[in-house]
Amino acid sequence: TFPELSYKQFVFSNVLRIGMGYLFLINVLLILWKASDVMQIFFDFIALQFIQHLDNVAFSLAKMSMLSASMKAATTRRYFRTEFKRSNPGQSGKSFFFVVIYLLNLSGLLGGMIYVSMKQANGDYQCKSITAKFREDIWRNALVVSSGGYEERTLMYSYFNGEYVQDGNMHDGRPIYIERRKFDGTEFDTTLPSKNLLNTTVKIPAKFQYCSSIRAWVFMHDNIRKSRRDCSSRPECSDCPWLLRSEETEVYDIEEVKGPWQVWQGVIEATDVRISCNECDENADCNLNGVCQKDGTCECFDDVEGVTFFGLHCEVILEDKCRTIVGERYNESYSVLYLPWAPGQLYETYNRPAFTYDSGSGEPGLDSADMSATLIFSGGRWFALFDDQPAARWTGDYLESTIYFLKNFHAFWDKDKTTNIIAISDPVTATGYTPVGVDFFSIRERGEQFGPFGAQYPVQLYNQTGRGYFRCSDEAPLVDPSIANNSAPVGRK
Repeated sequence: TFPELSYKQFVFSNVLRIGMGYLFLINVLLILWKASDVMQIFFDFIALQFIQHLDNVAFSLAKMSMLSASMKAATTRRYFRTEFKRSNPGQSGKSFFFVVIYLLNLSGLLGGMIYVSMKQANGDYQCKSITAKFREDIWRNALVVSSGGYEERTLMYSYFNGEYVQDGNMHDGRPIYIERRKFDGTEFDTTLPSKNLLNTTVKIPAKFQYCSSIRAWVFMHDNIRKSRRDCSSRPECSDCPWLLRSEETEVYDIEEVKGPWQVWQGVIEATDVRISCNECDENADCNLNGVCQKDGTCECFDDVEGVTFFGLHCEVILEDKCRTIVGERYNESYSVLYLPWAPGQLYETYNRPAFTYDSGSGEPGLDSADMSATLIFSGGRWFALFDDQPAARWTGDYLESTIYFLKNFHAFWDKDKTTNIIAISDPVTATGYTPVGVDFFSIRERGEQFGPFGAQYPVQLYNQTGRGYFRCSDEAPLVDPSIANNSAPVGRK
């Protein structure tokens, strides 16, 4: 019919059209893979459709004589106006071939959709590890489930700051994030030491999960309840006994939750919860203080010009000059605590190094009784924990219990140890990597009248606030301690 055309040309043109169709499908898959929200997918599809139809627009314009005369002649040839007869399926081997191609395409698309759906159902496309940072909201009479019923404790939500990791389970189509140890981000130990001389307990971790019954992401703990009234038989209680909940949402990624949260403090109050993904894509996600690895974790630089970096995003900075800090009242010193079972490794809680008192460095209340103290971070504040048997903790029968306590320390669940708090800091900012520059207050009277920590008295010189108590070891004191007034040192009168 068209002697100027060859069959090879006809086949080649159709192969190109088929190839263009496959490229379109590949682009669609790339859009779905890389897009972060539905509106982005929608606009990308519009752009892709526009680009795909540009050749048709150009062809129509050429036929309308809006381009060149030669292009009009090329687009108005008779074989562009000829209608070819379609063959019915099964009439020839070629038709059967095309049916097979269509079925293969359909199988490939369905197989890909099933694979992606299964991966999504397993939480593979959500962040595996997140960091949660709560405000310092306080619930004075939190109800903790115990063997004897309920026990009231003071709950400061910042005690639960830290890393939460997917445990492989799902709830209402979203992954569950389980709290990890404050020491190293691994799972809490489930077996107590053989003698347990420090009376520690097995820590039950908190968790984040989605609850479709209230259409919100929630923070909850299996052993903390809002009310003494037993409602375990009611689905809304057994399914989702929340302590914090987000606004109503249907998002799958918890770090995409927008707006304020609600917190239970005996009554419902508004609060903010900062949730960030712990996975990195580039070195900037490691604050340029480390290298982003292929598995999405940051490998922090160690001892770069006298500075060591650690934390999930290498955000914590420890200068060598601040590995020993000095109090301004007695020039007493505290040094970073190293792990006896891992020489050279710092002991951390909530991604902050702990500091232990240097015996004999000048604090009369500690030196006179051969006692010690440790500065330890609790998620929002620094605590000074008093120890009346420092030498015994690292020897004999105490050693196993001491190691267990340090590895599994939790500022809320180790509440029996918090009675040994002799001083507490102001709430610290995100850059409060060490106790330097932070105000401290000694704890004296305790009781309902004096707030959750007890009566607080400034330990800075002249009982001032806003000047901080500790400085790095190589910094000269700003005043002579001998002219200071007679107010109490850290935790002592």
